[in-house]
Amino acid sequence: MGLVERSALIDGSAAQAGDALVGLASSGLHANGYSLVRALLERERLDLATPFHELLPGGASRDGTGASREPTLGEILLTPTRLYARTVLELRRAIEGLGARLGGIAHITGGGLPGNLPRAVHPGLAVEVDPAAWPEPDVVKLLGSLGGMDGPQRRATFNAGIGMAVVVERGAELATIEAAREMGVEAWVIGRVVPPEQTGPERYVELPR
Repeated sequence: MGLVERSALIDGSAAQAGDALVGLASSGLHANGYSLVRALLERERLDLATPFHELLPGGASRDGTGASREPTLGEILLTPTRLYARTVLELRRAIEGLGARLGGIAHITGGGLPGNLPRAVHPGLAVEVDPAAWPEPDVVKLLGSLGGMDGPQRRATFNAGIGMAVVVERGAELATIEAAREMGVEAWVIGRVVPPEQTGPERYVELPR
């Protein structure tokens, strides 16, 4: 595959309306929203040594590490960022092995989902996302609650549980998800690529949650 073709896989020019958007799970907050996190820690006078589950309604957490004790708030906030290079290469091999097309890739960094998912498709297309398609991490819910943020605001500030997304040809979604899970990364179909007439001037829209 030549340089031009490889570039097309990154810049979204290969994406087409009807393609599926597959989200890869983040390992935590990654580098998203930490200015707000620091402000909330100071304002709420949160102790980083507090067991994380004690800060959650009902005291239950899905963010446990599997260790013999519950992680602290500080440990949850400092969870190392997942790196996706090897995973994305394996996904590309799996998709191409099906004779299918990889339409684009988006790393979910600053700006959250609305600020980054449209980068996976060319400017003549938009993305429609279903926030109910994947679980929102407890740490995002906690910080959103402390900050008085609703769901769309949380997804525009944090990665909301999606660290990377790939656009794949319809029909290749399940193989993409299976390949990601074989690499130890949870994945979900989180939306689809749509023509702009379905979204108006917006290039990122969400289904009602």
